[in-house]
Amino acid sequence: MNVIRKEIKKALSQTKEELQALQKQLQPIVPECAIGTLSRFEMMHDQERIHSAYLLVKKRHEALIHALEHLDSPDFGRCEVCDEPIKIERLLAIPETRMCVRCASEAGL
Repeated sequence: MNVIRKEIKKALSQTKEELQALQKQLQPIVPECAIGTLSRFEMMHDQERIHSAYLLVKKRHEALIHALEHLDSPDFGRCEVCDEPIKIERLLAIPETRMCVRCASEAGL
């Protein structure tokens, strides 16, 4: 479990940095900004893309926090769907996962 704890903490650090970087890019676009209409629409589209990325990283960050909080639980590392153990390789690659490969595939994740 110490190896997984280390991976979770590493991933938490990375997601925190990503959130901070994305948050800096989410500054509002001022309507009075002296740019062309097309450039303004491009900037707004970019902001939508950045906001979507921010939400995905935030969701992962929250899932990592949940995993760290439940790491010592007897249910940690067991699939929420089939209750089978999740392979250590999967937990090391995706420490916040709550499903085994088979159940995640069946769920389309």
